[in-house]
Amino acid sequence: MTKSDFILAAMAGAHECAAFDPVRIQKLIFLIETQAASFINGPHFDFKPYHYGPFDKSVFRELDRLHAQGKVELLGAAERRYYALTSLGREHGTTVLNTFSESLSDFFQKCPRWVLSMSFRDLLGAIYEKYPEMAVHSVASDLVARRPSKAQVSPAPDFLSGIARSLDLAGVYDDFPVENEPQSDLEMIREDWAVVGDDLRRAMAGF
Repeated sequence: MTKSDFILAAMAGAHECAAFDPVRIQKLIFLIETQAASFINGPHFDFKPYHYGPFDKSVFRELDRLHAQGKVELLGAAERRYYALTSLGREHGTTVLNTFSESLSDFFQKCPRWVLSMSFRDLLGAIYEKYPEMAVHSVASDLVARRPSKAQVSPAPDFLSGIARSLDLAGVYDDFPVENEPQSDLEMIREDWAVVGDDLRRAMAGF
């Protein structure tokens, strides 16, 4: 499996109109990599702890290549960008999903839907809770020891029952090296606060 196959399959697992902000696409790829690398000929990326948890800039480079191929659509302005599949990209991603075993395909569908269901703060809090090594450079120190409520976290589906770990973030997973990622601080802060703003707008619209 190539990096392109991996990303397209991960995005295709979500609902048809799903769009991923920069934070959530990074966290989605990270979660699948850490739990299913051996089943997808991985790892394909090299995540390091950064200001908002696990980060690998090459994820964005791959998305840019997929955009150039007409498989990924870039939505919104540069300061508030979202990534979504085009019909060609969804067709490619679905084809990859169809080559998986039933349990692996199920995992690729549940993981992106779980990531999209979480608020910015709850997603980071859950990842920091189970991957504390990814929080060492965090600028959101209040989230490092924060655990999302049970009501906010969906039940964990079994992943490759009897073979691999589950998606349950109450588990304990792999260790990762601690190195900083040299992306612009301003760029990361702009992207992440755009996500916070979107969460606030959705919350206020519900009242």
